[in-house]
Amino acid sequence: MTAMLHTLADSRQAERKPVPTHPALMALMSHVPVQAFVGPRGTLVNMFTAGSGLPVLAVHGSGMQGSAWHGLQQQLGDGFRFHCPDLYGYGRSESLPMPQRMTVEDNAGLVCALLRRFDRPAHLVGHAFGGAVALRAALDCPDKIASITLYEPLALHLLKPELGGHAPAQRQVESMAADIRTACLRGHSHLAAEIFYDFCNGPGAFATLPQARRAHLASQAPRLCLDIAMAFQPRQALASYMGLKTPVLLLSAARSPGVFRLVTERLAGALPMVRHAILPDLGHFAPMSQPDAVARVIRPFLQACQRMVTLRDCA
Repeated sequence: MTAMLHTLADSRQAERKPVPTHPALMALMSHVPVQAFVGPRGTLVNMFTAGSGLPVLAVHGSGMQGSAWHGLQQQLGDGFRFHCPDLYGYGRSESLPMPQRMTVEDNAGLVCALLRRFDRPAHLVGHAFGGAVALRAALDCPDKIASITLYEPLALHLLKPELGGHAPAQRQVESMAADIRTACLRGHSHLAAEIFYDFCNGPGAFATLPQARRAHLASQAPRLCLDIAMAFQPRQALASYMGLKTPVLLLSAARSPGVFRLVTERLAGALPMVRHAILPDLGHFAPMSQPDAVARVIRPFLQACQRMVTLRDCA
């Protein structure tokens, strides 16, 4: 194996402790209401829905599926109706033909198609790779979005030096992706999942997961590498996001790798209507593992944005 996790992480990552996983996370996968529909590309798309009230479209990250948002939806409580699709090839959603050629734009097209189903602008929420998809959707259909909440979006293209990024950080993520790819090619799916999860959560974190969760991540290993490759593909420079007129909440986790915070900080410096918060004692998967802490930050933002929408509609 070309490089193991501790050689990929920066000095701060090596000091991070593993982030705990919520014990109920896996149980949620088989106990949530779902619906299926035909997506814009003619494939079957599965979607978890729950709650009542203002529409929230939540886009999951790598290795997850729509039902992973169940904990956050419950913590936010009444007043929000969550719509959480399984992205192409995840959960029960079908893959696109030739998935190796799939792009962030393809997934953003799915998100925009869902947003257009609502009779009012929806609050868009994205985590990790889902945050990169949500960010692209915000450029493609801004009139359908009331607010945007991004938890450590993997807009990895912003690390490219030609887009004003940070070459060492780009190489760090690309090296991790190469190790995942090598492990997959050798049939070591659990090692591939371990490299990814420990990169995000700290050395040894994967070993603390329940066996069912480890097995699920291992089954997603080839897709993890594809998601990282897709996240590097977009060519939008930071200036592309300066025209967004939608309020944005950007969230970083103090216990996440520095490379994730670097992407978020670059976005925070470019978006015109943004609030950026760094959450102490939380890690990259906190929206799923510690949804109560994340909900305390998101709830007032969504409520304030909805008041803005209401006032604008009444003007």
